[in-house]
Amino acid sequence: MPVVLIEKQSPQITVITLNRPERRNALTIELMTELTAAIENSAADPRQRIVILRGAGKAFCTGLDLEEAAKADPHATAEMAARMLLAARNPVLWAGQGVIYAEAGDRLAALAEMIPAPVVATNPGKSAIPDSHPLSLGGSTRSRSKGFAHFMAHADVVLAIGSSLTKTSFGPAVPKGKTIIHVRP
Repeated sequence: MPVVLIEKQSPQITVITLNRPERRNALTIELMTELTAAIENSAADPRQRIVILRGAGKAFCTGLDLEEAAKADPHATAEMAARMLLAARNPVLWAGQGVIYAEAGDRLAALAEMIPAPVVATNPGKSAIPDSHPLSLGGSTRSRSKGFAHFMAHADVVLAIGSSLTKTSFGPAVPKGKTIIHVRP
C-alpha cells in the first residue's frame, strides 16, 4: 500500500494524503521522501494553484514514528535532513555548546558557507564560529541583534547542532512554525 496518495482533482488542484492510518500517519523516511517528491512535482507544474494535504483515517499526523526511526538507516536519515536543508529557502544554523566541545567550529563554518546560511549561537555556543565570520550572527541571550531576530523570524528550516534546545528564561527559543533538524550532541 502506498504511504502517500496523490489525487489530481483538476489541473490546478492536487490532494496529497498521508496514508498510514494504522499508525495515525506517523512520519517515516519513506513517507517523507514520497511526500517531498509529491510536493516538488506539484510545485514544478505551472498550472498548479492549490495543494491540499490531509491524513487518512482519524488523525492528520502524529509526528515521527519512533519505532520506525529506531530501525532507520542513519545514512537515509542524514540524506533526508540534507535534502530538507538544501531545499530550504531561508535556512539558519543554530550552534550550541556541543559544537565547541566537539571542536567542530571550522566544519560548522564550512557548512554555513556551502549552503549558504547564517549561523546563530546560543549563549554557551557563542564562540562556535568567530563573530567576525561574515555568516555569524553572534550569540544571544534574551537580548539579541536585529540580524539574529530577522533571520530567525524568516527562517523556514533551522538546523540545530550541539544544542539541547532547552527552553530557558535567559536564552532564545526557536520561533514557532519552523522545521527543526536537531543534531544532538
